[in-house]
Amino acid sequence: MSTPEPPAEQTPAEPAGAAGAAERAEEEIEQEISSLRALFRERRLSLRTMERPLRLATGGAFASLIGVILLIALRDVRASDIVLGRSGGVVLEISQPVFIATLVLVSIGFAYIMTAAVLASWQVALPALLVLTAVIGVEAGAFGSLVASSGFVTILPGWAQWVTRGLIAAVWLLPAAVWLFEARASRRGQNRQMRLAVLGAYTMIFGSYFTVLAVASPHIGGLNLFPQVIGLVMGDLVLLVTPILQVAAVDFGEWGGLLGERVAAAGHGSRGRWLTVLAVALSASLVVYGYAKVTATVPELSVRRLWSVGRTTILLAVALIVVVVLGRALGAHRRRWPATLNFAAIFAVCAMGTYLLTPLIGYSIGAFSALRAPVEQVTPTGQYTSAADVVSVHGGSGPTRFSMLIPRGWLASGVGAAGIWTSYAVPGPKPGTLVLGFERVAVVTFPLIADAGAFARYVGMTATGPQTRAGAWTRVPVTLQGGAELLWTRPMPDPSQPGTFVVTDFIKGAPLAVVQPLFEAVVNSFRTAGQPAATLPAGERAVSDATAQQAHDDRVHSMDIAISGCLLLVLLIAVAAGGRRWPPRLVGTIFLFGMVTLATLLFFANSLGRTLLGAHARWPYVGEFGLLAGIGVLALIALAVTAGKSPAYRRRLAVGLIALGTTIWTLQGMSVLYDHALQASRISAWAAIIVLVAIAWDVTMSGESLTNHGSRHAPRATRVLAFFGYVILVAATVLFYSAQRTVATGRAAEAMFEPEAITQAALFRIAFPLAVLLFLLRFARGSTAPAVVADPGAPDRPMSSEEPESGSPQDSLVASS
Repeated sequence: MSTPEPPAEQTPAEPAGAAGAAERAEEEIEQEISSLRALFRERRLSLRTMERPLRLATGGAFASLIGVILLIALRDVRASDIVLGRSGGVVLEISQPVFIATLVLVSIGFAYIMTAAVLASWQVALPALLVLTAVIGVEAGAFGSLVASSGFVTILPGWAQWVTRGLIAAVWLLPAAVWLFEARASRRGQNRQMRLAVLGAYTMIFGSYFTVLAVASPHIGGLNLFPQVIGLVMGDLVLLVTPILQVAAVDFGEWGGLLGERVAAAGHGSRGRWLTVLAVALSASLVVYGYAKVTATVPELSVRRLWSVGRTTILLAVALIVVVVLGRALGAHRRRWPATLNFAAIFAVCAMGTYLLTPLIGYSIGAFSALRAPVEQVTPTGQYTSAADVVSVHGGSGPTRFSMLIPRGWLASGVGAAGIWTSYAVPGPKPGTLVLGFERVAVVTFPLIADAGAFARYVGMTATGPQTRAGAWTRVPVTLQGGAELLWTRPMPDPSQPGTFVVTDFIKGAPLAVVQPLFEAVVNSFRTAGQPAATLPAGERAVSDATAQQAHDDRVHSMDIAISGCLLLVLLIAVAAGGRRWPPRLVGTIFLFGMVTLATLLFFANSLGRTLLGAHARWPYVGEFGLLAGIGVLALIALAVTAGKSPAYRRRLAVGLIALGTTIWTLQGMSVLYDHALQASRISAWAAIIVLVAIAWDVTMSGESLTNHGSRHAPRATRVLAFFGYVILVAATVLFYSAQRTVATGRAAEAMFEPEAITQAALFRIAFPLAVLLFLLRFARGSTAPAVVADPGAPDRPMSSEEPESGSPQDSLVASS
């Protein structure tokens, strides 16, 4: 007697035909949108799992961003100003409240970083403490002549150096106390109660450091070196904070892409037809807008405009083919890719360009040597330029009152109606150098009307040249006490009280011809009673020769392409040799660097051609509007070619093109906004605020890659505090440079660092290549499977190398559950 076989396991029937394919496509789109929701949850900073001290530190970081936004919005409120020195060919100033707020933010930012180092393992803490204390000691002169024997260090009094030595000792005593407490504590968790205390102590230490520098800096003739030293410190921070400003540009594109995909998800039940219509509409709008803007000076239907768009489309098509072929050769289609690259990957690419490529490019073109070139403050004809660092001085009283512009730092003295301004450093034999000497400008009044020659004879001076006239002034050169002097006279403006203004310019230690333009500029700025004080010319920056500037830009772009290309070649060889075992996000980071390098080549191919073949070479390149039109044309071609493909493939392509199209439109909209913002000083404040809002988004989305977990050497507290310290330093830098004004005009300055310009430049240099890379990876094998990463609420734990990679089979099991 045979036993009956068990019934076969019932499985749901697979939908057949076009209806089944459409149903599977809808399920695929729904799964993809669900993965986007999961992606947001994974990347979001988790406050719920933080300990209370870290929550307070997080609140402090967000409060700093909000405070900076308010200060930028109120930057035009007039207050006492602090002169920062010269930058970009002009003398800059900043309001005192903003200057103080910058110092407070910098102190807090460094305190966050130092606290993070103390809470890390000793392998991390010791190098951080050594580097920071070395910087403090050198800048404040704590090591005396042992390290630095010239410059700002040597003019600080001895007490400042000893106080700074005490601060350095406190920097080391504080972690020593923390480590001793940990060693004696019964459990390591007791350190949590000390985090805020350590943070507050380090804030006081760095605040004291800046206070010592401010008090100890000498004040000579209106010259205070402390603001200029802070300007140098902030200049050092520029390189540190540039990458996150570039990441902010990526955020704008990501917002646009996520918006497009959410719109696509809203209509997933309409069998995909409207998705195709929306993709076509977005692509066509890019074509129309780009075609209308490209070569706008020629007729709309001209062959030149058509060829410009066609040539750009061909270049983009060739570039995409190269990327696809190279990606398949490297096995990109065999990996499971995450839905997007995380903050750490994008930051790494931006940091590579800032910290590695920029110094190499600058060194290769000799940019560092150009920084030592002297700045022209006086024209050869005896007029101050907008770069002159001068102060307005006054003297006399009543009808003898006068004002004029004197170089900042000259010592002032006077007796009665006389005014004397003296400097003990005169121009040396080489431009930009100073040697010990004696310069003096003096103003006196004479009760009779006399020209320069008559006054010289009256006081017994020997003229060394003829008397000349310049406007209301008469001038004669004379000799006096082994030096050379120019004697100037002009009658007083009030005829009822006859008299003469006498200005004497004396130089000893340098030829008169070297300083004569300066003396003439001083006299030309002379104003009598009833006249407003002289001001500097309104021009903010001397316009360099266009040909020389073009050649310089071509060299920069060419070296960027060459160095990036060589580095990319090395990285791709490494991926081909052993990259199969590397995590997908690491390989994706290398691919993103490759896309950025390719974009640089496409955008600046003409510069490379001029550098290699001469100024008359014309290589085809991709412009901003040609890029928009070319992408739109290729998208329409892709939709037409895949019309006969499966519904799943067409829907995936439509969703991808919708995300890419909305990303590009977002980037273009932000670019237009920054174009207007950078041209209007008041609106540029809003541009800086937008950057800070994007940085706040980076903080919020830093959980998965940085702030929601930790390791043995870098626990979660270290990661959170270090990242927030970095963000606070970014906010301080944005505030410092966004609030600067030129002394000459009082308007917002075009400083050496414009956070808005950095973010704008990264819109199509970094954010656009990333959008294209994610679009291509969407069609890699298994790319639509959701990528699951570490639990955002996980407590501090070691990061094990045995954990499954994002996108692995284990991930798909977790996601499906």
